[in-house]
Amino acid sequence: MGSYYTLLPMKKEPSRIAAIVKNLAKDLGLEAGMDLYILQSQWQSLVGKPLSAHAFPQTIQYKVLTLQVDSAPWMQELNYLKAELIQKLNQALGKPALQSIRLKLAPIAPVLDPLLRVAASHSEKPQAPAALKALSQEDKDLLLHQLDSVSDDALKETIRAAMTHHLRREEPV
Repeated sequence: MGSYYTLLPMKKEPSRIAAIVKNLAKDLGLEAGMDLYILQSQWQSLVGKPLSAHAFPQTIQYKVLTLQVDSAPWMQELNYLKAELIQKLNQALGKPALQSIRLKLAPIAPVLDPLLRVAASHSEKPQAPAALKALSQEDKDLLLHQLDSVSDDALKETIRAAMTHHLRREEPV
């Protein structure tokens, strides 16, 4: 005889993508990575041009943000600004994601695309950027449709940037 399956009643409304992405990130332990991407992609607007030219977020581990700083004088300056920075960055993330800041003396690589900078901070050899194409109207419509249900602005911007980057990549021949 055949197998029988019990069908569970469906929810009245589908789940919002923002809630799904947040839960998935939490379940997979990716929250710190998403927080890091948000900080990296908005770094200059969060801390201003002078500081962003000399320091950049490198990692978040156990609520400790590691900043790459390009000179000793800026490391000293940042030591005085740690508490203020933690407060400002936690406010931008909308949660108490950071408890302390660790400073690391290292040159700041001039990478323009935040997605490439994230990739470069996690690999030995940064890869050359793939060729990018313009978004088609179909791609733009898909992007708008997917982001329509996301209410969190920071999450919406993160998803938009990732999807745009993915959609613009040229397929290898």
